[in-house]
Amino acid sequence: MASLSCVSASLHRVTTPRDRRTGRRVNHGRGISAAPRGGAHTTEDGDASTSTTSDLVGAVASGSRDLTRSELDRLTSTLDLGSLCDAAASVRAAGPDPGIVTFSPKVFVPLTFACRDRCGYCTFAKDPDASDKIYMSVTQVIEVAERGRIAGATECLFTLGDRPEAKYPAAKQELRSMGFESTVDYLAHCAQMVLDKTGLLPHCNAGVLTRDELVKLRRVSASQGLMLESASDRLVDTADAAHHRCESKRPSARIRTLDLAGELRIPFTSGILVGIGETRAERLDALFAIRDVDRKHEGHVQEIIVQNFRAKEGTRMAAWPEPSLDELIWTTACARLIFGPVTHIQVPPNLTPEPDDSYPAGTSATADREGWRRLLRCGVSDWGGVSPGVTPDHVSPEAPWPHLSELARVTAEEGYALVPRLAAQARYVVQTRSTLVASDSSNSSNSSNSSWTHETDGCERWIDPNVAPHVRVLADSEGLSRASAWCPGREESAVDEAAEALEAGKIGNKNKPWLALRSPRPVDIVGVDGAVFGGRVGVNPEPSSRVKAAIERLKRRGERLLLEGKCSYDIDDFDVETRSDEAAVATLLRARGADFDAVCTAADIARREQCGDVVSYVVNRNINYTNVCTLSCAFCAFSKGPAAESLRGKPYLLAMDEISRRTAEAWARGATEVCMQGGIHPDFTGADYLEILKAAKAGAEVRLF
Repeated sequence: MASLSCVSASLHRVTTPRDRRTGRRVNHGRGISAAPRGGAHTTEDGDASTSTTSDLVGAVASGSRDLTRSELDRLTSTLDLGSLCDAAASVRAAGPDPGIVTFSPKVFVPLTFACRDRCGYCTFAKDPDASDKIYMSVTQVIEVAERGRIAGATECLFTLGDRPEAKYPAAKQELRSMGFESTVDYLAHCAQMVLDKTGLLPHCNAGVLTRDELVKLRRVSASQGLMLESASDRLVDTADAAHHRCESKRPSARIRTLDLAGELRIPFTSGILVGIGETRAERLDALFAIRDVDRKHEGHVQEIIVQNFRAKEGTRMAAWPEPSLDELIWTTACARLIFGPVTHIQVPPNLTPEPDDSYPAGTSATADREGWRRLLRCGVSDWGGVSPGVTPDHVSPEAPWPHLSELARVTAEEGYALVPRLAAQARYVVQTRSTLVASDSSNSSNSSNSSWTHETDGCERWIDPNVAPHVRVLADSEGLSRASAWCPGREESAVDEAAEALEAGKIGNKNKPWLALRSPRPVDIVGVDGAVFGGRVGVNPEPSSRVKAAIERLKRRGERLLLEGKCSYDIDDFDVETRSDEAAVATLLRARGADFDAVCTAADIARREQCGDVVSYVVNRNINYTNVCTLSCAFCAFSKGPAAESLRGKPYLLAMDEISRRTAEAWARGATEVCMQGGIHPDFTGADYLEILKAAKAGAEVRLF
């Protein structure tokens, strides 16, 4: 006899010890010192000159300190591009999730195309048409968000022009007619409606903001963003430069917004544009400026976007040369070295150039995608928001989203699992981390200084209480996105069809581009929990050393237990060694990419050694004697309370003769086992369960298990 009951196990994310404020590694006897509060270790130029390249890269990878500007300049001047990428890759491999590359399943909502500025490369900003509305209506916003929800999206990206009411009287008038004083007020209202009506997590890119405006948006969004783009005032002050006369692009104003976001503990996205007229030195200035603010505020910058400039027809910079793939890779590698192993480095996959331009981004499912491959080898850990089949990239509509199946394939071939995430990165979502802190990183069983630490962080610290419940619904135990219909492997032919129809003018119209694409096609899920794992497409990358060590430790412990005749741990055995075993198990549970394949291979070998190659089964019948249950588990559609007659059938309790009849029927059809399964009936005693067993036994000559 068995009963339906809710049995839960808490799987805590076990990570290398890191400072809760910054995500940087802390010293617990491993020879690693923590970064000082408020920023990087200071290193004199004289000391830097005596440090080897491996010393510098190792220090960054360990999280013990950040690179100084002079140290990075020395690295970039002495290392060729390949060696620079190798250094960046080693830093990325030291991060908390080295086996995965993330992306956000998103829907793109362009709340308004009107903007007070006009950058030299921008096709997003448009002068308002007197015949049409300047802002999307709430109904239109919900329509787009709901289509995304049905398709499996978790993020609603709000992108809009910067304060159009400051330039266009019609915008101010339209806002007031709807009952709002500013674009930010209206954005906050729309974001709240998306939360309430669809459950998608808003991410707001609203331009330069005040403290009060950031607070207002924090209450209705999981994260916010503002590209720094450049740290050069020259691009604002020089005639015909990319940001000429665009005061909202003044670096000091944007850094001020970034700084305020840190004070308010807002998970924030920032980044730079590559190739808009800046020098390499100015590009690095911008990255260091972002890092300085990030280190000041406990690591609130969740990801750095390195985005290459694309020349677009109809703009002042239409004839401007686009940066090469090598230039993008150089900048991406530098970004990884500057920010270390924890902060995500993101490159938009639909904008990635190819070495020979043979395969325009997002157009070919058969392209080798050398650009993606090389970016993955120089420190990229996130592809950003991807929205195939639902909404286009309104900022770069000429560059369609890549098919997730193709993105997953290339990512897997490079040894990483493609895993969906939320609008807020995992380290801002996970609420509790349990960490085994050992005095020695070896597999020794006598680490007397080993202990468990428990850190409370995540939602309570970074996410507003109004938004946190929505985040928890969508998050898994690691702070990533729960498995959903939006996974790599979906059938995406509808994407191309819709794009062609849009281009031909068969659907949508120029004034309502958010209505352009139709609902997505059905989905085929590939992998486990939304991930596509490495080694499944003809390659088998080497697993990480940490997974190898965990497998070997558990194998040795298992062999020892078998020799000792033990099949389980005694309570007295729960010592440091046992806790170390738990840490090894947690490492295996978090395996992705090549690590996942290594775990599967090790498990299969253990199965063959202990059980052979025979797979058994039992001919069984379940007999559900009652669905009445005192519990109300959130996931259960079986159990019913006495008043739940409207839910999937009425509450019932089988008669004893019906239990006997079903047992006899099972015996006649060849069953050798019956499983008595039911709810926890409030009126049952032990005698009731004995009667059920007697009735089943009377039905057939069968031994009950």
